[in-house]
Amino acid sequence: MPHEFQRRSRALQECDSWKAIEARQFLLYLGLEILKDVLDVKMYKPFKQLSTAIRCLCSEELLGIYIDHVNSFLKQFVTSM
Repeated sequence: MPHEFQRRSRALQECDSWKAIEARQFLLYLGLEILKDVLDVKMYKPFKQLSTAIRCLCSEELLGIYIDHVNSFLKQFVTSM
């Protein structure tokens, strides 16, 4: 676990008890790697779109470059879910 993370994440099975920082860490950093072999492609692709969009929304620099993609990813995520 990189030292930049405040705390070690609890198990995925405990996600209903995660603190906000744990959910953020999972969505922005860990989820893409953890879920790639857990979810089927039909579920993984929307998660990847959501994670990428939120990552861009957290960065003014990325948002300025990828705003059109962010909008598209979020619409696709909502439609698929």
